Amino acid sequence: RDEAAPPSASCSCFSLCSEADARRFHLRLPVAESAASPWAAYLGNVYGGAVPLPVDLKRLALFYVSLLPADSCIEEQKPPPCRDCAGWLEAEDPVRVYDEWQHEQAFVAHSLYPRTRMQMLWFEPMQATMQTGWFASASRRGGPPLEVIRLPPMPARTDCLDGDGAQMLEGVRGAGCWFYEAAGSGVFVQPGPRQAYSSRVMAYREMRPGLGVSQAVDCHFANAARRGGWHAVQIKSELVIANDACMHGAHAVSGACPPPSLPISSGWQGGAPCRCADGFGTINCAASAR
Repeated sequence: RDEAAPPSASCSCFSLCSEADARRFHLRLPVAESAASPWAAYLGNVYGGAVPLPVDLKRLALFYVSLLPADSCIEEQKPPPCRDCAGWLEAEDPVRVYDEWQHEQAFVAHSLYPRTRMQMLWFEPMQATMQTGWFASASRRGGPPLEVIRLPPMPARTDCLDGDGAQMLEGVRGAGCWFYEAAGSGVFVQPGPRQAYSSRVMAYREMRPGLGVSQAVDCHFANAARRGGWHAVQIKSELVIANDACMHGAHAVSGACPPPSLPISSGWQGGAPCRCADGFGTINCAASAR
């Protein structure tokens, strides 16, 4: 997304006010077949221009709620029903109990409203996704850029210390830059060669011996990646970039924007430039010239 979230929807086609609502929404997502689909305009807004159709919306993990005809979760601000909701969702299937149970095993639905100016709904995979082909760990030498989200860093941990006993912070002293892979964000980063793991247990098992630390192993993921000759490490959807911009910068990264020297991109498949603006609570392209 490259601009501030617009006002709430003027009418409503569905609710996203509960986790059950969110799961039903994701299960009913259609394939956007043509420009006549209301999703064509949504995707154009997210990616900054027309996207090649068809697009299977179920392949997306992140949705900007303020761009959707979703019900307000505040009673006093509830919009009226839309006259035409055709194309937004597939018809309700009365026999969906098993599908909803499967969805619950596959995804955690996060409402990122409180932490961002852009209302976002993120379906985080519980397991490494099948399309990546991970079984335990795997090496990625290249490939297309990854679509990501990034939130402001959490408060610094007192147990995250470098070899000199100094506090490790994102962007400085070897902590790396942390992202989450999330198709549908419209913002991309090229991680470069990386080591990917299907679980934190597997990552800890392989990384701990080489790090020589007994606690806070995740603080040292970036250092472990560098020692292995990688530019990044990925654990399920978590992505830690360990290039120079994220390891030994002049200043710690305090907001959702990565260091300016770390390239990010936008557009369909990441083919357009992107410049992030502070103050949105998530990575964005609001500073990009159009």
